[in-house]
Amino acid sequence: GATDYGTDTEGSTTYGVELDGGTTVASGLFILDPSVGDPSDPSTDPGKGAAINLVDNADGTVSGVVAGTSNVVFNISVDASGVVTFAYADSIDPDNIWHPDTTDHDDAQSILATTADTLLVRKTVFDADGDSTSQTIDIGNGVLIIEDDGPDIGEADALTATATLDESPASEGGVYSATINLGNVFGATDYGTDTEGSTTYGVE
Repeated sequence: GATDYGTDTEGSTTYGVELDGGTTVASGLFILDPSVGDPSDPSTDPGKGAAINLVDNADGTVSGVVAGTSNVVFNISVDASGVVTFAYADSIDPDNIWHPDTTDHDDAQSILATTADTLLVRKTVFDADGDSTSQTIDIGNGVLIIEDDGPDIGEADALTATATLDESPASEGGVYSATINLGNVFGATDYGTDTEGSTTYGVE
């Protein structure tokens, strides 16, 4: 809402991101770990790695850190005008998170703090003689989102080969089994930033 400094006139306004209820809380997100599960079997939770915790840095910022490590996945900050920035810690090759919906290549996962009003942006207003008041907004329930990057197959080449059987007796040149190699006909595989899982083929 609008700021009212009162009759003591304007002092200053500050913003900060903080955790309420502890310096470390669960974010509801998990790091991607390609060694976990079977990519072709969703029941194994393929790629579900360690939990990502929210850590209060005590400087007005909060980070997402892989549990049991010092690996920072993302940072949350706010500037002097109240603009919140949600950014990967590594802007060149960021860590991927686990997305559970294997049917959706653009599956969106959001920070879901364990309880309401846990991940907060606080605005604090000071008047000219140092009195202060503050207000918080909860950003820990579906506000900060990371979308998935799924695999893709490029355009297939034209199929020109054939597989031909011949019902003549084998002794007279009959052919009872034939093959076509389609491995080089299918388009090129791009696993996306979630890295390689597996490739299967089937006739249907």
